[in-house]
Amino acid sequence: MTTLILIDGREFVLGRRTGIGRFLEGLLRALVEAYPDWRLTVVMGEPQALPDSLQGKVKTQQAPKYLEWHYPKLAQGYDLFVSPYPKLPVRKLPCPSVHTIHDVFI
Repeated sequence: MTTLILIDGREFVLGRRTGIGRFLEGLLRALVEAYPDWRLTVVMGEPQALPDSLQGKVKTQQAPKYLEWHYPKLAQGYDLFVSPYPKLPVRKLPCPSVHTIHDVFI
């Protein structure tokens, strides 16, 4: 059985590299290498902004406007939702989710 993972890829933007984007790129490259049978779908505002290292290795999907509201529907049929943001979607997801926190200030 193939594992299907949906990834929030809004951090991939043409002409801009961020720390979160570099983290996400590294995570996806590691997943592709470690689990070649998994199917990764990256939801992005600009699918053409997918880093070169991920081209042909992951599927991209155009993000709808107000993406947070659409994640419960988009995540149907997926085994896991991954987001590089600590904000959870505003409605319950139909699958488990992983959210990362990158900076903590005390």
